Amino acid sequence: MIQKYDEPILNFLSDVSLTFSKPSRPVSYTFEFCFLPNPYFKTEVLTKRYIIKSKPDSNDPFFSWGWEIQDGKGCKIDWRRGKDVTVTTTQSHTAATGQVETQLRVVPNAEFFNIFSPPEIPTIGKLEPREDAILDEDFEIGQTLHDNVILKSIYYYTGEVNGAYDFGKDYGNRK
Repeated sequence: MIQKYDEPILNFLSDVSLTFSKPSRPVSYTFEFCFLPNPYFKTEVLTKRYIIKSKPDSNDPFFSWGWEIQDGKGCKIDWRRGKDVTVTTTQSHTAATGQVETQLRVVPNAEFFNIFSPPEIPTIGKLEPREDAILDEDFEIGQTLHDNVILKSIYYYTGEVNGAYDFGKDYGNRK
């Protein structure tokens, strides 16, 4: 999820917050990632919205399997020139005409900032397997951020969570 080249950018992260939809709107929650001015992008607040739905049991309408992420909407990141870590630009040389020509190729990177630009979910038809895998990972990241970062933020603040191995620890009903 977070790659080595994400770390310098994330040093400019100043706050992460979570807001829930208003009662009159479809059920959703939105992450807001606030960044200090930085040399990587101009956007100060990056948002990621997850639309969720209840998954009732088809045999028992009064029983629910809980909430499920249905869709995710990101925001556009205004990257500064040459600083976009979501892609790698490479040069390739071709000699088809007998001359060496330089062609620029843009190759996507798997990294944290891709969650802000997930593939669109088609209203008709199915996703390609690659897009489906990207969305599955995106939804998993959203659930992990919700469960292990936002809901446990006070424990990060107090220093009670201080490593990747604390994610499985239960911090509920302490005396």
